[in-house]
Amino acid sequence: MGHALRKQGFDEHVAASEYIALAQDLAKPNAEVTPANKMRLDVLKECTKHLESAQKVESSGAEAAAAEAPMMVQLVHAVPRPDRATAEARESKIETFSAAKELLTSSS
Repeated sequence: MGHALRKQGFDEHVAASEYIALAQDLAKPNAEVTPANKMRLDVLKECTKHLESAQKVESSGAEAAAAEAPMMVQLVHAVPRPDRATAEARESKIETFSAAKELLTSSS
């Protein structure tokens, strides 16, 4: 299908210009998303898929295997942990909390 589209003059450049024209139409003030615009976008997406699949067939074996292989991504999450309070600081906080609790309960 991709070869047939290219023979009829519809290639990646034409698809790109159509995408840009559609985006410009939709970016206008008070632009409405009409069923015709939705259909136009769907047709462009399908044609682009056919053009891409035709390119994969034309590419050599190593290039095609590299294009189809899943890309490995390593995410690194390095967030510094806060310093933990020392045992003495924790005990003083507990004593302060206990004293405040006693004051509140005795005044009630």
